[in-house]
Amino acid sequence: MSRPETCRIAAAPADYQRYGIAKGEIAAWEDGFRTRPGGPGTFEWWYFDAVLDDGSTLVINFMVKDIRGGRGISQPARPVVSFELDRPNGTHVERALHAQDDFAFAADRCDVRVGACTFAGDLHTYRIHLELDAVTADVTLTGQASIRTRSPASRSPTPRSTTTTPAPTAVSAIASRSAARTRSCRPA
Repeated sequence: MSRPETCRIAAAPADYQRYGIAKGEIAAWEDGFRTRPGGPGTFEWWYFDAVLDDGSTLVINFMVKDIRGGRGISQPARPVVSFELDRPNGTHVERALHAQDDFAFAADRCDVRVGACTFAGDLHTYRIHLELDAVTADVTLTGQASIRTRSPASRSPTPRSTTTTPAPTAVSAIASRSAARTRSCRPA
């Protein structure tokens, strides 16, 4: 029998130092790939969901491991892109693409590729492109809230340079504007 572990929110200065991040600031590398691909007990994903102007809901997910089945996070890396579109009339479109060897994840920024599908951004603007069976989607997200960011070269809690930039982490602001930024979404 194992001993129970105490959980807590990592908010002390030592916690930020241990992870090489600064409180109240986000660096581009924090949005990049951070785990060892396929490492035991690891899971990483890039996720988008929104309610579009017509009332449809759209969910796009890039995962290093497909945890939707029963194998969980202990399985080896097998990247997958999933797409779900639910329209107000009840139509449901769902697609997934599993990559064999055709994938890449950048560690210094959000730049993910699985087959022809991409998810890339710079803490202000993100672009998602999907080609899954008969579904093609292009989504552009533009941040509406301000955050402090550090230069990509800075991986220490002390920033080398800082700027204020709109952040795509304000989900409600993005979701309410995402339909205007969606160029195409053509399910068969």
